[in-house]
Order: sequence, then C-alpha cells, then structure tokens
Amino acid sequence: MPYYPKPGDDPKILVTDFAGSMTTGFFGYSPDVTPRANYTVAGKNAGLATPETPGTLGITSLVPNTAVKGAADVTMTVNGTGFIPGAIINFNGGDQATTFVSATALTTLVRVSAVTVAGPQAVYVRMQTGQRTAALNFTFT
Repeated sequence: MPYYPKPGDDPKILVTDFAGSMTTGFFGYSPDVTPRANYTVAGKNAGLATPETPGTLGITSLVPNTAVKGAADVTMTVNGTGFIPGAIINFNGGDQATTFVSATALTTLVRVSAVTVAGPQAVYVRMQTGQRTAALNFTFT
C-alpha cells in the first residue's frame, strides 16, 4: 500500500529495496501539492514518484451485468472513472477481491454458483479514503 504523508509526519524516512540497499527518502506535505518521494532502487536513483491522483469517481457500466443464478462464476468488469490501485469493488454489501486494470476499469470474480435467489445486487466501488461511487445493479435471473 502506498505511503501518503500527513501533516506532522517526519519529512525523512528510510526506504529499503528488496536487495537491501537503503536510502533516505524526503517527503513533503502540502494540501495543495501532490506528495512526492525521491527513492533508490537497487542502488540507482529512480527519480521522483508521484502517486496517481483520482479523477471524478464513478461507475459507468458493469460487464456483464446479469447472470443466471447457479451458473458458472464470471469475471465482472466495472467500468468507470477515477479508479486508483487499492480501489475495492463492493458486491451486495461485501468487499470483493479486486484487480486494478486501469483508471477506468476494475475486475472481480462474481460467485454466481453460490447464488440461490434471483434479483438485483448493488455494486459500487469504494476507495481507501472512504469515498464511494453510486451503485449499479447486477441482476441474477
């Protein structure tokens, strides 16, 4: 999970890569500036990293958006805007294992084989910040 500095954080932290190389990263915080870090990977300066900033968060479609109850499980793609790594698909009240594809697409496995009741199921995307989209329905027939 990415580190986002907060007001009052020490602006200096140690960063270790998998090879054991250690360097000091300098983080700054300003409510008007995206946090950045100068870091080293395998002993080489990898430059500045800027975390992705979400755009307007929303869902535009679910593909597929229907399934026959008791049928084979399906991978559902949630299309929308403003997704960043760590976004979570919530399906009928439960957070799902979510794969980040891009800022406009996320996927999850819908366990259709476990469904015994037909009808709509609410789907929304939740960010780690607590922000969430309006829901669209996935319908079991």
